[in-house]
Amino acid sequence: NRSRERIFNLGYFKEVNFNTRPGSSETKMNLIIDVVEQPTGTISMGGGYGTISGFSIFTELGENNLNGTGQKVSGRIEFGPLRKFFQLSWTEPWIYDKPWSLTLSMFYSSRIINVGAASITDTQTQAIKERASYETSGVGFSVGLGHRLSFNGMLSNWTHFHRYSPSFFRSSNATSLVDDNIRAQQDRGWQFRSQITNGMGYDSRDNIFNPTSGVNTYFSISNTGQYLGGQSHFDQFNPVIEFYHTWFDYTLGGLIRSNSLRRWRVVQEFRTSSVFTYERVPKYNRIGNLLREADRQRNPYILQQDLQFIGGYESLRGWFFQDSNYPREWQNGANHRVLFSSELRFPIEPSLLWLVLFFD
Repeated sequence: NRSRERIFNLGYFKEVNFNTRPGSSETKMNLIIDVVEQPTGTISMGGGYGTISGFSIFTELGENNLNGTGQKVSGRIEFGPLRKFFQLSWTEPWIYDKPWSLTLSMFYSSRIINVGAASITDTQTQAIKERASYETSGVGFSVGLGHRLSFNGMLSNWTHFHRYSPSFFRSSNATSLVDDNIRAQQDRGWQFRSQITNGMGYDSRDNIFNPTSGVNTYFSISNTGQYLGGQSHFDQFNPVIEFYHTWFDYTLGGLIRSNSLRRWRVVQEFRTSSVFTYERVPKYNRIGNLLREADRQRNPYILQQDLQFIGGYESLRGWFFQDSNYPREWQNGANHRVLFSSELRFPIEPSLLWLVLFFD
């Protein structure tokens, strides 16, 4: 059954069936794998609104089996008044027919970040509300390697991955109400960042596109700056655990005799994700403690966009990004964040639409 799931998770086939036939002797049999191919090219267009990103529209193109080689190529363009994003990526899943993957990608992003608001009253009857905001822009690329472990058929659900991501970024268009740190960040112009990420993952999900059982977990460590150079210097630890469990399907335990309803499964997801960020110091140009502290005050090693926030559909649904009811430390961003969530999903159309009850 796991072999069937792994073939289906390639994304090349819409049906995968295993059959057996007698072999040349009583101790042998022939395994027949019947597959039905499906289009591997994708195109998607849409729009949406978020409390962080505002209104935006996007277009995404992809091919998951380029010229029948298994290579993946994709591109995405997103545009809105608060966010602009462009990305191209290419993946070779088997380097020289070995279970190593290579991924190359490049990106450009621009986002307007709102960091608060103030009310400036001209008269007793009129108030002008000016928002403290600034724009962050970045351009860069990444090179990633991944390897699926296998020792005599064991550990096949385990992978380890490694990624190097150099980039340039800057802050601009700061309004008059932003604090001095952001204004100083704007004065420094374009800055260089260098980051290496190493991690280990385990994935036993039955279907990576629409999981109904299994576990997906990974742990990564990102080292930014230090010996790698650049203006940012910190270590970041990121553990993630996802667990999927099917409570029942729409046959209600076999009371309704319909094989098609077995696809309609009520699934619960449990998820926890954490980010722990620790400031470090440059290693390539050691200076005294007093000079280093002065340098850190002028050019913080952990910037605003590296801090952790909550609110919105990406973290804490039902709460606004930088909600006024948060403690001030949460509104200003923090080095660490721990999230827990659970979803109970009722299928309306299992491959397309679900009713979800959630708790974050």
